[in-house]
Amino acid sequence: MMQQAEDILSALKKRMPKHAFGVPSEEETWFLPTGSLLLDLSIRDGKTPSGLPGGRLTEMYGLPSAGKTALALRCCKETQKLGGIVVWLDAERGFEPSLAQVIGVDLSPEKFIYTEPYGLEHVLGAVEEITEKYHDSPNPITVVVDSVSGLNPMAYMMDDSAVKDTPPAAATAKELHRWFRRGAFWYASGSKITLIFISHLTADP
Repeated sequence: MMQQAEDILSALKKRMPKHAFGVPSEEETWFLPTGSLLLDLSIRDGKTPSGLPGGRLTEMYGLPSAGKTALALRCCKETQKLGGIVVWLDAERGFEPSLAQVIGVDLSPEKFIYTEPYGLEHVLGAVEEITEKYHDSPNPITVVVDSVSGLNPMAYMMDDSAVKDTPPAAATAKELHRWFRRGAFWYASGSKITLIFISHLTADP
């Protein structure tokens, strides 16, 4: 029986990364402060430590000018205070350095990596590579996508028939669903990597 278990474990280790093994506990989850103690405590219903859970995807959504980007920037500031790195994927080309600096975010290249992705595949591929390669990083890493609402799959944008027959939101949802199904996000689990996806809601007419 013991030999059989060892053989199965050996086979699994050939197909999965080392951090896939073990039994994680709640105490092992790392949390990133948001910069607001009240918000942190409300997220975990008063439990400490509190904040955004590492190794997870947090979606910040709301109407335009609701403060989503400002909140994400505060999380970035907390990341840097803990010695971490921020990766900002600006899909809307609307990043305001002055706002970031007022909030207290350090825009130095070694602490803040800024890029303007063209398509949804660029963003998902970058997130997948960061989470897989830097899963064991002792310092926190926060990846912000601002915003998912401003991204469409490249294949969709290059196919006139697809654009005509499929709403943009449906094409994006389909690509995200495919990404989650293949387990790409799974690599972040148990790490100090915090993923923040910003989404815009539209007001009812």
